[in-house]
Amino acid sequence: MFRKPFSVKSQHSCKTSEVKWLRTNCSNWFALASQTDVLEAIPAKADVQVAKIALNADGEGGSTGSCVVYRVGGQPMFWHLKERGRLNPTVYALWKIPYLSPVILTHAAVMDRLADGADLMLPGVIMPQEGFAHDFKKGEIVAIALKEHPYSTCALAVGEMLVSKDEMLSSGMRGKGVKILHTFQDFLWEFGDKSLPPLEHPRQKGNKEEVEETESAPDIEITNASSSDLSGDVDGKEEPVGPTAEPGKEKDTQKEAAESISPAEMDKLFQSALYTAVVKHLATANPKDIFPLSSSNLYSKYILPCREHGTTLDIRHTTHKKLGKFLKVYDKKGVLKTKETKGDTVVLGVNKQHPEVVNFTPPRKLAGVATASSSEVTPVDNSCSTSAAQSKENSSDLIKITELYKPSGSAVVQLFKDMGISKDELLTAQEIRAAVGAYAEKMGLVDQSNPRLVRMTPLLVEALFKKGDGGSVEAMPRDHIVENLAEKMQGHHKTDIPAMNGKPATSVIRKGAAKPIQILVERRNAKLVSRVTGLELFEIDVEAFASEMKIACAASTSVVPHVGAPKVDRGSAMVEPLEVVIQGSKVVEVSKALKDKYRVPFKSGQKLISKWVVVMDMS
Repeated sequence: MFRKPFSVKSQHSCKTSEVKWLRTNCSNWFALASQTDVLEAIPAKADVQVAKIALNADGEGGSTGSCVVYRVGGQPMFWHLKERGRLNPTVYALWKIPYLSPVILTHAAVMDRLADGADLMLPGVIMPQEGFAHDFKKGEIVAIALKEHPYSTCALAVGEMLVSKDEMLSSGMRGKGVKILHTFQDFLWEFGDKSLPPLEHPRQKGNKEEVEETESAPDIEITNASSSDLSGDVDGKEEPVGPTAEPGKEKDTQKEAAESISPAEMDKLFQSALYTAVVKHLATANPKDIFPLSSSNLYSKYILPCREHGTTLDIRHTTHKKLGKFLKVYDKKGVLKTKETKGDTVVLGVNKQHPEVVNFTPPRKLAGVATASSSEVTPVDNSCSTSAAQSKENSSDLIKITELYKPSGSAVVQLFKDMGISKDELLTAQEIRAAVGAYAEKMGLVDQSNPRLVRMTPLLVEALFKKGDGGSVEAMPRDHIVENLAEKMQGHHKTDIPAMNGKPATSVIRKGAAKPIQILVERRNAKLVSRVTGLELFEIDVEAFASEMKIACAASTSVVPHVGAPKVDRGSAMVEPLEVVIQGSKVVEVSKALKDKYRVPFKSGQKLISKWVVVMDMS
């Protein structure tokens, strides 16, 4: 729809009544969005402008006529075709508020076909092993995201469902599935600041436990599938290609394993996975950062990875049969707070003080999440897993990144003061755990019947909970205390650079969570280019790196400002970040240079995979 340039007929600031209409319709059209979400998308004092644009036909099925675009702070966030018709989000809106629309996953190889005007064919849709949790309706607006992206709900396209969930399944996943309306890098995207997709969830604070760089983590590989395998032609002809609806041997094995378990046992596995998700993730984060949470996202992002290692979950083999009924049971128990929205069960919050949650002990080894390129499983808790091959590697020769935490808030500062720790001290997660243990022993707070529990004091309650919460909690597991404290503290990270290339070893401490280097391959004027960003955070000289890549890749290179990225702390000053642009697809060459010369940690083996180097192929 926006594949060709459009002309702006008029543009003016919105009246108060127009802004009110926009907020009201955001709440009406996007049922999963809370009032907080709407205010975050359209802040109270934001400069909201409305632009009327004239569309040009962009091929078969292309639209002509006028379109209304709402810009918030200069960024296009919503649009509609008819006079105050259905409100549609842009990718910018979905990057800021990921819960506006349900998400459909596809592969990276499909995106170039979608950007060229193809509809998303059902063979290109990735159906979860457990089936679609969301009940898709015909005509519903959905976000299209890539399985290969660092967080898999990051929208790269917006479309309209051409079929319902039942029609999708009854067709054997054949035919057209989604009519694409708007994509990343089309002219509606260019109407904004042309920023790149975020590499992490916009509400993810990054306060995670310290991990070693050689430990396993979800990484990205470039898929080798051709785009024609997964999407249809622009002319609308269906192609009987791509993933078939019939499951493979691996899926059959998992299905047999699930069927061999009684419904009562499967209920226990689901409860264990749910409580693990609550303890490790949902109860430790700021509720505004996570909720409301759709049932499909709760299942795929939290419950499924938090199942015990070696087990298989299948909601159809529980006594509940459906995910919605399962969640309602725990709503009645008081563990969850849910509501029904257009046929979907939405989770609004969790009760971390529920007795069953407080007394629950998570399994020692979790199944984790699958990587983008294989059925290999990566543990959710990265601090619990290190491969034998990785442990052999001399980590002192590699860049090391350590998560640090600084006391913040009067109660937390006072608690650490009682522990003998200054408010200006930066601590690792292990040091926080040791300090909590020593404090509990010193104050006689260790529960004699269960040594892993620590009895609460007024100061601990004030430090760990919001005002008015936690009054009924008498004791908490030490791990819960450490996680709550880390979430309350200010996040930092320390980058240790080993001596290399004639330079001495250095250490740099910055605020916030560490972010990986990004290699983005895209097509410009029928030519491929590779864009490398994030080098400054690893203390890599961008200009020198570009010169080296020019020789190593035998291709022209250039250094340009990284538009839309925040300034980088270089110690003495905040500087504008830069990106290196290399002619051609040079992922392998860039990765080898980062690994061999600049000592960025990579997994051992032939494949160049690193949690600190994210590859996105948009060609």
